[in-house]
Amino acid sequence: MDKVRSPTGAEFEVALDPASGLPIPKPGQHTGRIRINRQGFRSPEIPRVKPPGTVRLAFLGGSTTFCAEVSSNEATWPALVSRWLRERHPEVMFDYVNAGVPGYGLGYIRKTLKYRVSPLRPDIIILYEATNDLAGDTRGIATQRGLYHEMTVDPAP
Repeated sequence: MDKVRSPTGAEFEVALDPASGLPIPKPGQHTGRIRINRQGFRSPEIPRVKPPGTVRLAFLGGSTTFCAEVSSNEATWPALVSRWLRERHPEVMFDYVNAGVPGYGLGYIRKTLKYRVSPLRPDIIILYEATNDLAGDTRGIATQRGLYHEMTVDPAP
């Protein structure tokens, strides 16, 4: 079992998801600010079978969707969007899954959607991938051109 530490010091364990082979937050853990449900998502527990009349939201992305820096699961942007929708549409039942995982790029996000999120039958999928692919692609080009070399010292101890 590996541990991941965010830039703000929040730490959580990761495990391999048996269906997808992806590293995911260890299901069922609670580290203070971060709670992971039994399915390995930073979300409230949601039933695998969507209740009738429920609109299910799925949020996918990297660390910017997982939100390790915030004070609680309720302060993540997926939770805030879900709450906003509930307040404006009290006649509609909403639930959500925050499937963001730090470090994920589009390849892992696509695999997460296929193996982990699609079985939950979301009605709306929101994808926010901020910089992981851009940084990796840019670093690859810079390395090919001799402009980047692996760092041997961490610039921000």
